[in-house]
Amino acid sequence: MSISFIRRQNVINLARDWRGPQGVVSRDDPLPVIDVEKLLRWAYRDELPKTPRMKLMLAAGPRDSRGTGAVKADQAGELWAVIENDFGVVPDPFAAEGPHADARAVHEAVCALDAVTLDLPDDWSPLADLGDLHGHAAALCARAMARLTKVDPDGARRLRASPRRLIMYHAIMGGIPDWEIEPPAVEVVKTANGMPRWFVKKLVPFDGPCGRVENEVEVDGFDRKRRVPVDGAYQKTVLEPDPTDGVVARAEWEVWRAALDLVTEDLRGRLTKWDVVASSRPVRPWETPMAEGRVLREGETGIGWGA
Repeated sequence: MSISFIRRQNVINLARDWRGPQGVVSRDDPLPVIDVEKLLRWAYRDELPKTPRMKLMLAAGPRDSRGTGAVKADQAGELWAVIENDFGVVPDPFAAEGPHADARAVHEAVCALDAVTLDLPDDWSPLADLGDLHGHAAALCARAMARLTKVDPDGARRLRASPRRLIMYHAIMGGIPDWEIEPPAVEVVKTANGMPRWFVKKLVPFDGPCGRVENEVEVDGFDRKRRVPVDGAYQKTVLEPDPTDGVVARAEWEVWRAALDLVTEDLRGRLTKWDVVASSRPVRPWETPMAEGRVLREGETGIGWGA
């Protein structure tokens, strides 16, 4: 089961209003088609920098220890500036004209991604190609989702960073989310000297706000004197290398790929220069046969999600 989005249509409709009540461009002749990824690169690399409006953001090193918020005189050299325009890209100060209207439409569609919430299946897992993980799969997916998402008070699951940022990052920087994972080995947890560790659960009493209670804690389960595990002791396993980062990256791939489809849907029939078509990349490349599932195109490399 793959990740998808639930749209808040009223917000998305507002993003279309600048094109007119219907948002659809009327024309008689068919337009050339363009892949949505190429369209995004054209908009964010070639067109949207063409605006004179700039925002200057300053960042600095450590603040004054007195808590005034001022930067110390000897740290002034640590000041640096980031210049971007209203579209979140570095402006071209030599541009003779503003961005094409279609590029503005692209940016509006990308910004509309802020209005979506995550539709996550209960059995979501991107681990089918990794073999038997000996009970670690569910915990892996839970850790990945905890890093990527949060649940609003109304129960809606949202990404901690909007899909807009993911789309813009790869449109500007190139590349794709790196979904490939080195298959991990299941290994027994060991001590510093390489011996298997043993664990046992034990009830430990303590004084709580409601009186004396017992908590179950996990402690060392090896009898040092007898040099044998105690009764009820067990071993634990870990995955080496830890694939959590890879699971997060696969979730990012699915978010990015679903967001591309939303942008395509919002822009179809609304441009004057091209007709946009959906990406041909697979939704879950790790489930696609290798001969067909390579998602790197000529000249591309896998790149992670930037800030």
